[in-house]
Amino acid sequence: MPAQWGEFVPYIGHITGQRGSQTYGVLYNDAEGSIDYLTGVEVTAFSGLPEGFSHLRIPANRYAVFTHTGHVSTIGSTWNAIWSDWFPRSGHEAADAPMFERYPETFDSRTGSGGFEIWIPLK
Repeated sequence: MPAQWGEFVPYIGHITGQRGSQTYGVLYNDAEGSIDYLTGVEVTAFSGLPEGFSHLRIPANRYAVFTHTGHVSTIGSTWNAIWSDWFPRSGHEAADAPMFERYPETFDSRTGSGGFEIWIPLK
């Protein structure tokens, strides 16, 4: 994932049709212990994307949103707390749909600081 971000960061702000300055790390296709991860931004259309870029449409859903305030390297502890603590106590179930990390303008990709959100779709 860090390598993917390293390759993607230079494109941020220079992608045709980019909406806003937030970036996303999307987790999808969760099957048998493996998951696909896609770094990206919101765009107005998929046409005009740079060579080799993929696209993914995320359907509207109801989400549980969690804030991670620490360094990005400690994200594992937040994911662990979500799955081992929050979900069992909440009475909610995760939906079979993409989850994503939403990195606002305040997040600094160079330092890994600035906080971000984890969005998990609910049934």
